[in-house]
This record gives sequence, C-alpha cells and structure tokens, in this order.
Amino acid sequence: MKRVLALLGLVFSLFLITSCNTDDNNWESSPAGGLTMVNGYAGSDAIWYMANGRFVQPPNRGLLYKGYDYVGLYTGNRSLDIINKQNEKIVTDAKLQVEDNHLYTSFIGGKSKENLIHFITEDQRIKLGEDGNNLTHSGLRFFNLTGEDLAVTVKLDDNPIFSDRNTETAVSAKENEAFIAQISKTYSVSVQDKSGKEIAKRENVVLEKGRYFSLILIGSNATENPYYIGLVKQF
Repeated sequence: MKRVLALLGLVFSLFLITSCNTDDNNWESSPAGGLTMVNGYAGSDAIWYMANGRFVQPPNRGLLYKGYDYVGLYTGNRSLDIINKQNEKIVTDAKLQVEDNHLYTSFIGGKSKENLIHFITEDQRIKLGEDGNNLTHSGLRFFNLTGEDLAVTVKLDDNPIFSDRNTETAVSAKENEAFIAQISKTYSVSVQDKSGKEIAKRENVVLEKGRYFSLILIGSNATENPYYIGLVKQF
C-alpha cells in the first residue's frame, strides 16, 4: 500500500509541476526559467528529481545514468532533492533562485554516496559569430563529474582545450560554468590523465553552429562503470 501511495503521489506531483497555475491558463505567459538535469551519478541506474517536494520525472521513467532532461520552473525560490532507485535522498535541499527567462543546469556525479558531487550552474549565452544569422561557433564547456582525485586534459582532435581539470567542487564549477566559443564542426574528443594516458575517447562529436554544449567526464576506474565522455545539448 505504501508503494502504491508513493506512485500516486508521483503522478499527482508531476501534474502539478507541468500544469498551468490558477492565475493564468497559458504556461508561456507565466514568468519561468528552465532547468536541465544531468545524471552522471554511477551509483544508481536512475534518479528522480524533486522541485519543492514535487517529483519531476514520472514514476516509471527516472532519469537514467548518462542521460539528461529538461523542465520549466516558475520563478522564485526552489529547493531540489534527488532520489536514487532505492528511494534514498542523495541530494537534499539544494537551493535555486529561478529568475524569469534564465537557464540553469543541475549536474550530479560520482559513483557512490561517499564521493557524490552536485552543483548547479547558471547558463549564459556568449557571442558565437557576427550579428544576425552568420554563426560560425558553438558554446562549449567541460565538467569532471567522476568524484575521484583525477586531474584530466580534454582534447578536441588532439588539441588541448581544457587542462588540469580535477573533479569539480562548488568553487571550480562556478569558475568554469561559462561557455567558450569553439569552431562548429565534427570532432574526436579524448580525455587524458596527468600521466598522458588516454582514459576515454568519443568519436564523431558534432558541435552545431549556434548551439551550446557541455562535455562531461563520468564513470570511474572500476570495470562496471568505465570512464565515459558525455555530451549534453544545452540550448
């Protein structure tokens, strides 16, 4: 019975988040921001986000490991909790001040509750070309979500783009949340540790003109969850 009530609560909470408020029947006209949720946490097959106590993902479809999702949130103070497959809160009461037309991203990483990391970025657009439609670049950034003491260098076609990037802290995440302009094309992306050993590689990474992306390193040195380069299409 407890399980059934929990599932009903999930469905009802999801409806409350995605439906319109009573003051205005048009979601688009209500002040709101956007939150991208990125799951780099190797300690659970899936996770569920809660915003102010209301579930974001449906009960039968959590946010899978290596996946990401998006939700619109009304403006104001928001409190985020993240729950694993065992119904345990692994992130509790993370604060987010949502402003109108602002975009944010919640990143979670690590391989267990002991080395779990979580932070939220504010996502700002940058100049990606000349004024008008003549866009030649993409916005790009990188986060190390392994939760390990692991300093890495990220290369695009053998050219170092991000160097000496250890697992993120709240401070480093803030320092590195800004996108940089990168020529839009298809790349081979590789990650090397401080000894120069390649620990992960991903071919055919397409950076589209005028789009924004986050590269993430997730996983661990364990066989069951090897290092993996994720590509998050932000906006």
